[in-house]
Amino acid sequence: EAFGRASGLPFPRPDRFHHAMDQAAAETAKIAATILGGRCRGDDDLADPALGVLAGLSMAELRDRFERRARQWEEDPSDLVPPEGEPIADARIRVVRAAARIMRRRPVAVGIVVHDLAAGLLRAALAGEAVGNPRRWMEGRPRVELWCLPGDVVPRLDEVVAAIPV
Repeated sequence: EAFGRASGLPFPRPDRFHHAMDQAAAETAKIAATILGGRCRGDDDLADPALGVLAGLSMAELRDRFERRARQWEEDPSDLVPPEGEPIADARIRVVRAAARIMRRRPVAVGIVVHDLAAGLLRAALAGEAVGNPRRWMEGRPRVELWCLPGDVVPRLDEVVAAIPV
C-alpha cells in the first residue's frame, strides 16, 4: 500500500533498491522494485545490529535477565555490546558507511530497505548524531519514508562515522 501511494508522488524513481540480505528486506525491496521500477541489490552491511542472546527478548525479559544492559538499551545503547552479538557502535559504523558508499555513486534516486534499528542509526547519522539511542529515531515513524537528502550527504555521513567512539 505504501509503495502504491509512493508511485503517485512526483519524484524520480530509484534505479536500484539496496537492501539487507534477510528474506523480509529482500522481499520488501522486490515489492518496491515491482511497483516503482528498478532492480534490487543485497548488501550485508545494511543489516540490523546482531543482538546475540538479546535477540527476540521482550523488554520485561531483558530487564529480568540482563538488568544493566536493559537500562543501557533504554537510555543510550551506543556503548552496548550484546553477549554473542555485535557492538552497537560497530553496527552504527557499518550501516552508515554502507549508506555513504551507496550515496557516493551519486544516484538521483535510490531505495534503501532496512529494518528498524538500522533505520534509526541512519536517521541519527543524517541528523549529524554519532551517538544516542536509535530507538528515539524510530518511534512514530511510517514504515516507508521518502527522504530528500542534501548534496553534501556523503561528507556529512563521513563526519558522523569519524565521530563515533569505538
